[in-house]
Order: sequence, then C-alpha cells, then structure tokens
Amino acid sequence: MTLKPDEKFVTECIVQFLSGSDNVSWREGEDPPDVYLDIGSQTVALEITQLSPVSFDEDGVIKNRTTEDLFALRLCDELDRKLGDKVAAKCTILLTLYVPVSDARRYRKELFNTVRDIVQSCTQKCKEKCLEVAGEKVRVAVVDERPYSEKKIVGCVFNKDSKADILLNAEVLLFERIAAKQKKCEVLLFDGTKWLALLNEYWLASFETYTKAMERCSVEHDFEKIFVVSGNRQVKEIYTGRSSFATRDTGMKQR
Repeated sequence: MTLKPDEKFVTECIVQFLSGSDNVSWREGEDPPDVYLDIGSQTVALEITQLSPVSFDEDGVIKNRTTEDLFALRLCDELDRKLGDKVAAKCTILLTLYVPVSDARRYRKELFNTVRDIVQSCTQKCKEKCLEVAGEKVRVAVVDERPYSEKKIVGCVFNKDSKADILLNAEVLLFERIAAKQKKCEVLLFDGTKWLALLNEYWLASFETYTKAMERCSVEHDFEKIFVVSGNRQVKEIYTGRSSFATRDTGMKQR
C-alpha cells in the first residue's frame, strides 16, 4: 500500500517521538496495519486514523461533520470567485451559513441569487440581517474590507447538528475510531504489539481533553498504546496497556 500524506505525517511524528532511546525505523504495512515500526529488535504494528469533528442525526448517531461544513465553506469560495469582483470598494460581504441543509441543489442556486442581488444593490456597509434561503436561515452583513485578505465574500459556518460539549464529542470520537480500528485489525495476521495513532482534526479538543475522554471510554480493544498527534507535530500517549516500550510526551518544531 501507499501511505496517504496524513498517515505519513503521523508516522514521522511517532518515529520522532520514539527516537532517542532506541533505533527506530518504519515500513509500510498491508493495511492493516498501516505501518510497521521497528524499535530496536522488536516490531510494532501501527494503525493510523483521524479524529475529525462530528455531528449527530436525530437518533444520536454520529455523522461526518467535516463533509457538511465543507459544503458551506466551498459555497463561500465559489461565491467569491464568481461575484467577489463586483462587491463595492472597501466592503466585504460576510455570510453566516447553517448546515446541514435539506436541499443542497436548491440551496446553492438560491444562495447565489440572493448574494448576487445583495452585491448589485449594496454600495456601503450595512448591519447584519437574517434571510431565508431555500428554507434555511442565512445571516448576511456588509462590513469593512479586510486588508489582510483578498476575498470579498467570506463566510462562517454553524453546524446545527453539532454539540457544544467538547469532552462528550472527544469521547464519542475516541469510542467510534477505536472500535472501527479494532474491527479492521481482526484480520491482521500479526501476533505482536499493536498501537493506534490518532491525528487530531478536532482542534477544540486538547490532549488533556482526550486523556479525560479515554478514561471514560469503555470500548474493548487490544491496542497496547494509543497516541494523539497534533498538526504541530506534538504527540501525547493517552493510553498505555501492557506494552513494555518506554514513551514520553514531547513538543516538536512546527511544520
């Protein structure tokens, strides 16, 4: 298999995290595992995944919040590309979009028409107003031009199906990801030590949050160590089982 960029990044962070006490190297696995770590004379199977923001459906089942949020963010970028050069000088249009939406195609079309009309009629700043677009709430304001950005139409996104409890979200994320990777590794023909590394894409949750969430996580697994890796190359071990390998917390230079 060929590692994805995020998997390679996590692998390099883990190797750097472990370096100093043993000679550490890595090689690609068969998926599963993603990677084999050779630590001195011993080999560890390392499985890698992401901790991404989640939202919840009406039954409390988790959804991929990233997909929902990206829909709105990409709409804002599209509007800026198509209409940005028509926005009045020294002004920026700020959109607040609420996702998920019930009819994405209708929403995209009506939002474009709404913003186009605002661009054509507005020549100066105006206070925020709340509109309805394809049955969904949209807030629009015309604000001062931002000297640090070339974009004339920008947006922020609120997910209606997300929860404000960061610790609860972290616990749900850990439970789901550990359970999924445990099931995936059932076919792994490897009797040695297995570790799990989690790339944190849910930036509201800190290492301390994940440590607390791990203490509350009851999912059964046979990973002997579980790590959380941040985008600035920091690594935190949040779970230790019976493995005898010595590891530690570390901070590393940003990419």
